[in-house]
Amino acid sequence: MPPRALPAPLAAILAEAAGTTAVVAHRLDGTGPRIAHLADRPFALASVMKLPLLVHVLRRVDDGALDLAARTPLTEDDRVAGSGVLHLLDPGLAPTLRDLLVLAMVVSDNMATDALLARAPLAAVEADMAELGYDSVRLPHTIRRMLASQAGVADDAPYATVRTIFRDPDRPVPDDPDGASPERGDRATPADLARLLADVHAGRLLSPASTALALEILEACQTNARIPADLPQGTRVAHKTGTLRGRANDVGIVHAPGGPFVLVLMNEGEVEERHASRVLARAARWVFDAFEGGTA
Repeated sequence: MPPRALPAPLAAILAEAAGTTAVVAHRLDGTGPRIAHLADRPFALASVMKLPLLVHVLRRVDDGALDLAARTPLTEDDRVAGSGVLHLLDPGLAPTLRDLLVLAMVVSDNMATDALLARAPLAAVEADMAELGYDSVRLPHTIRRMLASQAGVADDAPYATVRTIFRDPDRPVPDDPDGASPERGDRATPADLARLLADVHAGRLLSPASTALALEILEACQTNARIPADLPQGTRVAHKTGTLRGRANDVGIVHAPGGPFVLVLMNEGEVEERHASRVLARAARWVFDAFEGGTA
């Protein structure tokens, strides 16, 4: 079934957020309605870049190149500011590769993400995504570099410097930082992200064990103010959010009573993060109700 135009009630909800919001939604069994609005427009990923990283790392686990049980000693030099908990802990921890995946996805840990990228470089992740057909995925920046561009400092600026800048509510913000750019930064189209999620769910990319682990980790996500926030209590959602300077994203799989569906919501331009989250949550609930009621 071809995608339909953006339904008017959903368009009205999305219009409550400034800027531009894309939405892609369809059932994973291929039945029912399909919604695709701005599906082929690249959007800055922010921490949604951790989704293709998760898939790539597990593919390297499946082919024997990486070991989930292998430990990575973390030092003072590995600290990365921003979201997560590792950067707040004493140096000397040695989490397993599986631990790093869980931290990167569940609490969006930036230090864990860059530790993974030291073992699965960005160029390799991007090449893997291209080989699989997700041609829009571009990953030029580590998290450290992405944050440095936001802070207006050199890529190798000390952790303490970057953290101090981000904790200052009156800090100057660069006019056009690379990290938030859909042209120069980490980016992908909503259509490719939706296909990536659908392919993971269907077991087309990973071994059965790695598929189960990927979905388990995504369901444990603890940043739940967007897609899951307004859904009926107990609704399972496997998802990953991303937030960065007027970018608010959430991409995932919603397990509705009528069957699971993929949902990608990406906003560019709403500077009030809480408001953006509320709009995306309301949009997710509209899609849920429309799909369940057959009115989409």
